[in-house]
Amino acid sequence: CVALVRERYELVTSAFFCEDYRSLKQVTAKIEEMHKEIKRQRRKQIVGLRNIDPIVSVEKGTWYFLTNSTLTEMVYSLKRMGEPCRDHVSNNFQPVEPSFAHDFLSYREEVLRLFDRTLEHETNEQIREDILRMQASLSTYRKRIIHDIETQQLNIEAMTVLLNMVQETQLLLGSLRQLAKGLMNFGASLSR
Repeated sequence: CVALVRERYELVTSAFFCEDYRSLKQVTAKIEEMHKEIKRQRRKQIVGLRNIDPIVSVEKGTWYFLTNSTLTEMVYSLKRMGEPCRDHVSNNFQPVEPSFAHDFLSYREEVLRLFDRTLEHETNEQIREDILRMQASLSTYRKRIIHDIETQQLNIEAMTVLLNMVQETQLLLGSLRQLAKGLMNFGASLSR
């Protein structure tokens, strides 16, 4: 599921900056499907946990539900990012200025690498530290965008969507950091 979050994050951001409404519509529908699937899996897991030893159920279930909740948060971030992007493009609003798009896409590449490292099961503590650094960089970038909005004649609609993307990317990274911790602890509980 993390690989799908990564893929859909990349699709949403690419489609937005390419002003590809059709792709945005498709990916936002897929994100909604992901949300429904996560809810179905959670219900199945609850039923499954009822059929095993209660002590094991609590120990394993805790990390499973933490991981499931984190994935749900990631999907919500994608939804909150995708819908404004889709609406912006469907209304033919002015696109984000190229320099801001270029900067965001550079940050996005770093975010995608963090997802890849998590998927490759790299040392979780190092990934978590790198995620914190990226969140701080995005925070600085967000402040710069706000400053530029206040001091320059920038298109407010486009910049608002960009700000939303930056903030949701920060939240997505926070969830990825939590997921790395949950996966580390879930793996540790399985090896006992």
